[in-house]
Amino acid sequence: MDGVEDIDLNDPEVQKAATKIQASFRGHKVRKEVKGQVHPAEPNAEDDEIAAIDLTDPELADAALKIQAGFRGAKARKNMKKEDADLNQKLGGGGSGH
Repeated sequence: MDGVEDIDLNDPEVQKAATKIQASFRGHKVRKEVKGQVHPAEPNAEDDEIAAIDLTDPELADAALKIQAGFRGAKARKNMKKEDADLNQKLGGGGSGH
């Protein structure tokens, strides 16, 4: 399928990437909650922390690629399912899509 790969959710590398992204998101969420409790005159620490993320970190890039590939695969499968259903309908099958 045109460079789309399925992701093995049991792959330790995928689990490591997912854990890293989940931890980053949880940190972002907590910082956002804390920001609402901080005195408004304080500088925006969240912006500083986001700016401090090392975008050249190979692990971060790998994690992003794995997630993107997963979404592309899901989207491709969804499109193929719809195309199959449309084709079956045109052919008069109207079945389950397979």
